[in-house]
Amino acid sequence: MGLIRTIRGRAKALVGLVKLTKDPTQLDQVFAIAEGFENPERLEALMGNFRSVPQHADALRERPRIGHLDLKTMARHAPGTLGRAVHDELTRLGIDPKDMILPDGVGEFDYVRAHMRETHDIWHVVTGFDTDVAGELGLQAFYFAQYRTPLPPLLLTVGMMNTILYAMDDGDRRMRAIVRGWLMGRAAKTFFGIRWAEMFDLPLEEVRRKVGVDVAAVERAIDGFDRKQGTRHGWETIRNAA
Repeated sequence: MGLIRTIRGRAKALVGLVKLTKDPTQLDQVFAIAEGFENPERLEALMGNFRSVPQHADALRERPRIGHLDLKTMARHAPGTLGRAVHDELTRLGIDPKDMILPDGVGEFDYVRAHMRETHDIWHVVTGFDTDVAGELGLQAFYFAQYRTPLPPLLLTVGMMNTILYAMDDGDRRMRAIVRGWLMGRAAKTFFGIRWAEMFDLPLEEVRRKVGVDVAAVERAIDGFDRKQGTRHGWETIRNAA
């Protein structure tokens, strides 16, 4: 049964990869891909990586959760705050958090999946990435800069395959988003385990300062990059701003 389940999972993941390559907006395929490539050895390696970071270890022990946000409650936050920005973004996208399917289970990895899924839209707001293909690729680069798991580079690969096959005209914008996400992810504090709900009443810009995100500084570093100054100049610009 274990072998059959593995084969079925891999087949489902491969189908998801093909669908996602054709249409990167089919985000439901991301979950099929992630679950299809899971195995005990890979999960243990992943959790070992997470435990090696003190903040991650604290989060795995304390397990802070946001759960399903209520849009009416979020609308009560003052304009300009993180909570209001999250509300406005979800409303713009037509997303009701109550419809979100969160993983069940009590294990460490169950918590990681649930926490990452329920905070994904908050990460979008804090980093300033839109939810189009370029924005999703930028956020995946941010994920990969923050911690080593196989899903972000896999999704980046799928995104670039889509670019090559179907959207070369959007290539420059997507590459810029990836570069921006990587640089911002390296400079920022680790996002996993942050108690976002405790900062919903804070101004969005103050939250960004607290977590080390300076969108403008990253944009300036990318714009100012040249062959003479190289990556060191751009990196120092970002770190000094953060």
